[in-house]
Amino acid sequence: MKTYPKDLPSIGVVVIYLDEALSILKRAIQSIIDRIPKSLLKEIILVDDYSSNDDLKQDFDMYIKTIEDQNPGLLMTRVRHSEQLGLTTARISGWKAVTTDVVAILGAHIEVHDLC
Repeated sequence: MKTYPKDLPSIGVVVIYLDEALSILKRAIQSIIDRIPKSLLKEIILVDDYSSNDDLKQDFDMYIKTIEDQNPGLLMTRVRHSEQLGLTTARISGWKAVTTDVVAILGAHIEVHDLC
């Protein structure tokens, strides 16, 4: 197990998506939670650039609630655009919503891995 200095800044991760499969988002979120140390990860901002996929509404809301219940202290924030604004604006929307010292802005098709 890796050890990290105690004085590292907190991190907020922004995940941007548009009509992604729910399974893709679940995998990305779970890998973020599993592999970023809990002492550093303070929030995940999910930016929806006006998806029409029904799975990304109630089903995704229920999944986010489960993640929040399982990870007390981790802030999960949803930013939903009321029209499609594009990748750059979605990144800016996520960045503006973050409250941490460090921001990582990612697409939905990611999986965080341990460095060996």
